[in-house]
Amino acid sequence: MLRKVTTIFWRNFTAYFFGPSAYVTIFAFLFLNGLVLNFELSPGRANGDIDIALRYLFGNFFFWILMLTVPPLVTMRLLAEERRSGTVELLMTAPVKTGEVIAGKYLAALAFTTFVWSLLLIDILFLSSRASVDWGKIGAIYIGILSLEAFFLATGLFASALSRNQVVAAVFGLGLNLLIFFVGLYHQLFAAGEYEALLWSYLSIISHFVRDFAVGIVDLRYLGLYGAFTALFLGLTVWAFEARKWR
Repeated sequence: MLRKVTTIFWRNFTAYFFGPSAYVTIFAFLFLNGLVLNFELSPGRANGDIDIALRYLFGNFFFWILMLTVPPLVTMRLLAEERRSGTVELLMTAPVKTGEVIAGKYLAALAFTTFVWSLLLIDILFLSSRASVDWGKIGAIYIGILSLEAFFLATGLFASALSRNQVVAAVFGLGLNLLIFFVGLYHQLFAAGEYEALLWSYLSIISHFVRDFAVGIVDLRYLGLYGAFTALFLGLTVWAFEARKWR
């Protein structure tokens, strides 16, 4: 099983670097974060405070746009393209289980997404050359980012399993991520009782970053929440791909 998953993983991971979409994603990622960093370090903004600059870097509008859009862009072709091109028939008649296919493709998407977010360390290293950086806090932030992106990749892969069209899969995956994002804002947009507000706050990914990850706290409850929903959507992906693989 491990050998089959590894083979699928390497085939899909290396495929990212043979198409333009990966380089467009990387360029947009670096460009937007470079703009934000340049803006926040301009005179009168962070006033030389690296902690403030990092807080903006990992909490600005573009940060959340990238968090929500990178996963569906990474996963949109993984299953949709297999069904559109007809290669799903060759794949599923091979001695490999659906779960192994999904696991290999998901791990490839996770590895590539991790690579993309690791590029942000270039900016952080630049900041560290100007002042002391709390690498423990950076580690907590990255744990939060990658665990949440793992969740969003699972929703994106589920969307890809439901469509033959990559663009439709990307839009559907983004829609799911936006729904998850706005669920956590419910208690801020509408009146809620004390206990109801606590529940919605627990589900709010923005609150997770503002209160915990951004200040260097790793709350295992949130990691458990992301892990549970990741497993749920991967299970739904296996079911959806099995149900639609010949359609």
